[in-house]
Amino acid sequence: MWSSLSKSDRAIYEEFAKRDKKRYDKEMKDFLDNGGNVSKLSEVESRRPKKCLSAYMIFVRETRSKVQKENKNMHVLEIMKQVGKQWQGLNATDRKVYQDKADEDKIRYRKELKEFEKEVDKLELKKSIKTVSRPRKKKATSETKSRKRAARDSTKDPNKPVKARSAYIIF
Repeated sequence: MWSSLSKSDRAIYEEFAKRDKKRYDKEMKDFLDNGGNVSKLSEVESRRPKKCLSAYMIFVRETRSKVQKENKNMHVLEIMKQVGKQWQGLNATDRKVYQDKADEDKIRYRKELKEFEKEVDKLELKKSIKTVSRPRKKKATSETKSRKRAARDSTKDPNKPVKARSAYIIF
């Protein structure tokens, strides 16, 4: 649809985009003048520890490449189905090995998260970065998805201006 618009029709949206860009530039200037720091947040956030893996994910990491080597012509989805069947076929003692690895990874994550929180406290960015560790639920519901989205969005400074939209996005 965008490509089929005439130049005069596009000009309307491009004018909106120019006004939005001016608004963004002004808000960003005000944000930076009032002590906002964009790079500091992203720099600290890049050092956040990686989440711990579940027993199943550790199993998948170890098994998937083996299944793929055995079945070179098999589609990715079929490989994952086969790995899932192998996981379901494991007995309790075999699963315990992967659960122990997952527990070790959980301990690693909690330790690294505490160090990360200390670093955030030193930089006085606690208000901007959410560092609450909660146990993960087994099934992703809309509630957990919205909680993840909120956690992701909480790392952003709420005072930072919203980025300017392009003419295409406005369209």
